[in-house]
Amino acid sequence: KMKAVLVLDRMPGGCVECTLARMVYGEMICVATEREANFIIGVDKPGSCPLRALPERYGVKHTDLPTYCRGWDDVINEIDPEGSEEDD
Repeated sequence: KMKAVLVLDRMPGGCVECTLARMVYGEMICVATEREANFIIGVDKPGSCPLRALPERYGVKHTDLPTYCRGWDDVINEIDPEGSEEDD
């Protein structure tokens, strides 16, 4: 089964703020889940929402990390270079 990743500039707090919500035949639908989106202001994103926050970096010196940790941080840095410690 093939996997994919969608990266958004910011995590929406709920369906009201989400760029994946679309009007389809008069109903607001989440294009990721193909379910009805919840457009009640102040309601957090539903548990069925597939969006997850970007994982944290390990945050220690790159040379001190085991290989799998360096690879983890390298992937996160490719997705979010602005948060990279190497930029400091």
